Amino acid sequence: MNDLSSLNLLLKAKSKDLVLKICNEAVKRSNDSVTDISAALECTDKNSTDLIRSINFILSKVLREGFTDSSDIINIFPDDFHKNLAGLISKIFTEMLPSWKLYLSTNEVSLPKLTDFSWTVNSDSSGCNLDLEIQDNSQTKSIHAHISRSALIELIKWFEDDQKEHRQFYWIV
Repeated sequence: MNDLSSLNLLLKAKSKDLVLKICNEAVKRSNDSVTDISAALECTDKNSTDLIRSINFILSKVLREGFTDSSDIINIFPDDFHKNLAGLISKIFTEMLPSWKLYLSTNEVSLPKLTDFSWTVNSDSSGCNLDLEIQDNSQTKSIHAHISRSALIELIKWFEDDQKEHRQFYWIV
């Protein structure tokens, strides 16, 4: 897990609005972000860079896990983290997430695109080998992975549940 202690720098912010502005700066990563944050919090550029990394670590975790509720986001923080600061950051993320998603989807490099995949189940039932081909910008990359038997069963169950859910949806429509 990422060291979130650099987020304690936000305790030096003079207002909640400044914390919001700093989070926005971190997400948008403009050329002046580090300098602006350093000036606002009266800290070094290295401290600001660490703060930006921590904010973006939380953002990537929130996006990856699909969190939209502040109670989910607050669970990212360790138990000994400053409770009020964790609550404020969680609230900011909850409120700003839709606009940050829009900003990132229009201004950042897109995620790699899956172009092909194949899979085989081992005869000894130890799991499944996956061969994925992804296209990242103009480069095509091949990835080989192994999924354990238990993870494969869980994945198949998830697909079955998802299919049932969609089937019910189509009956309603």
